[in-house]
Formats: sequence, C-alpha cells, structure tokens
Amino acid sequence: MTTKSHIEVKPDGMFVLHNVNASWPKLAKPDGIEGTPVEDLKYSIQALLRINDKTFAEFKKAVGSKLPKDFGKPAADKLPWREVSEKLPEAWDDASAYRITFKSKEKPRVFDVDGNAILPEDVRAGDLVSIAFTVWPVQNKFGAFIQLQLKAVLRIKADLDFGGGGGAPVGADVFGIKASSPFEAAPASSDPFNDDVPF
Repeated sequence: MTTKSHIEVKPDGMFVLHNVNASWPKLAKPDGIEGTPVEDLKYSIQALLRINDKTFAEFKKAVGSKLPKDFGKPAADKLPWREVSEKLPEAWDDASAYRITFKSKEKPRVFDVDGNAILPEDVRAGDLVSIAFTVWPVQNKFGAFIQLQLKAVLRIKADLDFGGGGGAPVGADVFGIKASSPFEAAPASSDPFNDDVPF
C-alpha cells in the first residue's frame, strides 16, 4: 500500500489517479461558464500535483497510450491540464503545480474509504482523493482535444496542508474498480448504491 500519488491503469481501459489534492470540486450539480446552455453543463473536479511529482509524467504517458496513432498535437489550451501557481499550501514549498481537470455530463459516484456512497458536498477543496476517469480524444476541423471523463471520486481524508482536519485514514487498495464497470446505471427499482463496489 502506498499513500503517494500514482496512476493506475485498469483492465477495462479506465484509469485511477490516486492520492491527489482536490481543487474546485463541482460534484453536487453541473456547472459551466456564464451563458452555457443547460444541456452542456458538467460535473467536474480538478486535481493538483506538485511540479516535482513524477506522477504527472506517468499520468501523461498513460493518457497518451489511449490516443490514436494519427492524433494531432493539441494546442496548450485544448489540454485538460495546465501549470498554476495560486493558492498552494506553504508546506508544499513549491512555486507552482499542475492542475488537471476531469468533467462529465453524468453525475459521478462519490465514496468514502470504506466504500460507502457519500454526498458530493462531502468532497471539499484540498481533500486527498482518488479519481476514476476515462480518456476521450477528439479530433475534428477545429483541431485536436483531449478530455478526461470523470467517473467516480473516492474521498480519502482532509489534507492538513490545506487547512483541513480529521477524516478517515487511508485504507489498503483504496480505489479498485472491477472491469464490469460499477458506474453503469442501476434499474430504477433497485438501490443504485447496492452494486458490489470493491472499495
């Protein structure tokens, strides 16, 4: 078991970015810039990675493995990550960090370390989380784009570096996802959280 950030590749093609700090979580209701049509609003969360964290290079390599061979090079503003420098914890001793954005039109599932479904509002900025996502490459007449499709969030604990407190300790195998995706919609007559999620 490790509490360091790392990327995990699942057999079904899904990825999990483990042990990162949440930023701007918008998981309770979809959001967008002013004037965005309701049908285009999205749920989202961002992850912060330190500049000197090798996980970012591993993350980029994993994302790249899902791109077609003839995929063009996206412009910097068409990538779901960028370097930022605002509001970083003093304890990090870093001038900047990478911020990675995950979005979805479908409401993501949110869990605690024991595998219990929790309210999206329970995930706060600065919390240590793991994020399940898929890669969606888009290439059209407007250029090449990479989108990271948000599937689920696991809240591990508050991060004291960000001023949080308390929270549950990290458990072993904190964010396993079976190949038979736990994010498939459940029948209306059943409990949507009663689906053998191995957390």
